[in-house]
Amino acid sequence: MDLFNLDHGIIIECNFASKNKLEDIVQSTSDIDFIAGYKIGAELAVNSNIGDLVKIIRKSTNLPTIYDHQKFGTDNPDFCGGSFLETLKNSGIDAIIIFPHGGIESLKAATDKCIAIGLIPIIGGDMVHKGYTSKQHGYLDNSAPQKMYIDGANFGAKHFVIPCTRLDRMRIYCHRLGSMVNDPVLFITGVGIESCSDLVRACEIVKQYKSYAIIGKEITEATDYRKASLKIWEKMPASAK
Repeated sequence: MDLFNLDHGIIIECNFASKNKLEDIVQSTSDIDFIAGYKIGAELAVNSNIGDLVKIIRKSTNLPTIYDHQKFGTDNPDFCGGSFLETLKNSGIDAIIIFPHGGIESLKAATDKCIAIGLIPIIGGDMVHKGYTSKQHGYLDNSAPQKMYIDGANFGAKHFVIPCTRLDRMRIYCHRLGSMVNDPVLFITGVGIESCSDLVRACEIVKQYKSYAIIGKEITEATDYRKASLKIWEKMPASAK
């Protein structure tokens, strides 16, 4: 299953509450050739009916719509592989991000169910913030994020979301996934257009694969969404285009 026609592009991350704002953003940006899709966050979903959000997007475009439960995959296998995924699929959502903090059986149940119903699973493992793994006084073993990616690949996933804030780990994840999956599709988070000096190197790491930068507030908090999108794309390195 593939989501995108573009090899590289930007996914606009919609982490806010307003349906009207979503509509304005989609209307302003959906015809830009490097916009690859939209990611609906939990706040927007909780404040609205997910099916209604998809309808708003579909009024302007057929670009893929990703749902981020923030974080789906933390519950037991019965829930993670259950009717919730069918509800998402029936609402028109194309893909869901899965962070399998509930364990390997929850990951397998979710991935199997997604593949069975035609909902694309996007597997997460690492995150951008400090204090996530035990090395930074967090609760997860340092090896856990890589294991989440590897197990997701073993269960048939080919889409993965990886932070660009730790380039050493990013290289390892990309190498492992590239050796396991034919044509993996990678989503980069933590881009930080104005502050991330490692953006060029991050894009170089993923350039051989279909890859997409997930960008939120730099676009969604701008006064002109279209202008902000174009400005960001100009700053992206050539390897990301």
